[in-house]
Amino acid sequence: MENFSTIICLANDTLITTPIGRIPICNINVGWSVYTYNFNFLEIEETIVERTAKSFHSAYAEIVFYNNKTLKCTIDHPIYVKDKGFCSVDPEMVQQKYGIKVNKLKVSDICYKMNGLKISDCRVKNISIVNCREWFYIISGGKNNNFFANNILTHDENIMTFELQNNYLTQIC
Repeated sequence: MENFSTIICLANDTLITTPIGRIPICNINVGWSVYTYNFNFLEIEETIVERTAKSFHSAYAEIVFYNNKTLKCTIDHPIYVKDKGFCSVDPEMVQQKYGIKVNKLKVSDICYKMNGLKISDCRVKNISIVNCREWFYIISGGKNNNFFANNILTHDENIMTFELQNNYLTQIC
């Protein structure tokens, strides 16, 4: 597992949806299968994890959805939003760190969640910033560059492919 301080990440207790159940991201290993979303075929599929990493952060975003599910992620972590493409709580940080433009995640945005082996809508209820000093984790792998974290569709850490994917996703919405 690599250790960087500037990568997008999720809290250690974030559950990743896999074919064998939901597993905390801190326990996911290279070579395991996770569920991802293929925007070309508009379907959920399995992808093999090619890389894991962790990084230490001093703040995170706590995103609460109307189904009372919560996602804790770094404030620059991109989450897929219907009709907007990938968005983050702090898009300026994404631009500064990665040179990539994303949209602003806002209350009432509609995200995608995994519901069985289908996608359904999940609206953002609240976004807050929490100061902390904690380890956060990320996984990456496969052509889709996304996965389901607490059943919410998020981007993986393969940020260099993000711009092309974000442009494509924004166009097909």
